[in-house]
Amino acid sequence: MSRAAITNTVSGRINLETGNIVLPEINLGSEQFDRIERIFLVACGTSWHAGLVGEYMIEELARIPVEVEYASEFRYRSPIIDSGTICLTISQSGETIDTLEAMREAARGPMRGILEYCERPIVSSDIIGNPHSSIFDAPSTITLPDGFAKVISWYDNEWGYSCRVCDLLARFKDW
Repeated sequence: MSRAAITNTVSGRINLETGNIVLPEINLGSEQFDRIERIFLVACGTSWHAGLVGEYMIEELARIPVEVEYASEFRYRSPIIDSGTICLTISQSGETIDTLEAMREAARGPMRGILEYCERPIVSSDIIGNPHSSIFDAPSTITLPDGFAKVISWYDNEWGYSCRVCDLLARFKDW
């Protein structure tokens, strides 16, 4: 990669005076950032390789554990995702469908009952009392410039958490 290509990529994203990284598309405040305990980077193809680079950079600079996963494999896993975990997808414009399919398959399979996949616009009444830990908002998933994808997922923190505690207790009962 040439020096010009790197300069073009980070141009407008790094404040050289403060050293801060600026990503307005992600819209993550400092309070939300402070709660991050682990990051999943989910991608395919060359975006997966970019995720590997991101893993090293994030772990080195932010000191947050990162796992890089293939979207085509992530959709069949049952990863442990809690309120301190964020899942970022890295996608080229043609890969957005892979991201949507990975979320759909996760909701149907290993994350059934935990993740809900919703293909219609979500309103606040859809979230209140929903027993899923997360409601994936497919229509709000968009491809952004520079290979980013913005993925939105909603949750009712108290109710979703309470449902997971009940699930855990039920497993102990069967033990």
